[in-house]
Amino acid sequence: MEIGPVTTFLDQDGIEHSLDDNEGKPTLVNIWATWCPPCRDEMPLFEENYVQYGDEVNFVMLNALNSRPTETEEAALDFVESMGLTFPVYFDIEHNNQIEFVANMLPLTVLLDSNGEVVEVVRGQVSPAKLRQLLGKVIEI
Repeated sequence: MEIGPVTTFLDQDGIEHSLDDNEGKPTLVNIWATWCPPCRDEMPLFEENYVQYGDEVNFVMLNALNSRPTETEEAALDFVESMGLTFPVYFDIEHNNQIEFVANMLPLTVLLDSNGEVVEVVRGQVSPAKLRQLLGKVIEI
């Protein structure tokens, strides 16, 4: 397995975080945008799994900020609020996560184990069965 990139991103308060802050616990990174229909469609699935497994897995729901002119923090937060999502939302800084994870299409989901090693990368929308399979690789479900 390969070690995931050491990338940074901002939380809703503008505080910078690093992906390697999450070591010691498996991490699921999802790069998404409000303009992306498959991204929007999979959000309730991620919310459901965050509520159920958020104590065992870090969920880094990473908005592809500025991936289009309309993709702003305000647009993302309005979407999250309208959907009633409770998982933490982060914002990509100058596309560095999109570049490091080669997110040439959205959504992109990356599963990292507790050592920060990439377990699997899924390009495109994640189905309920696929998300369950992913999580089952790093926790007991």
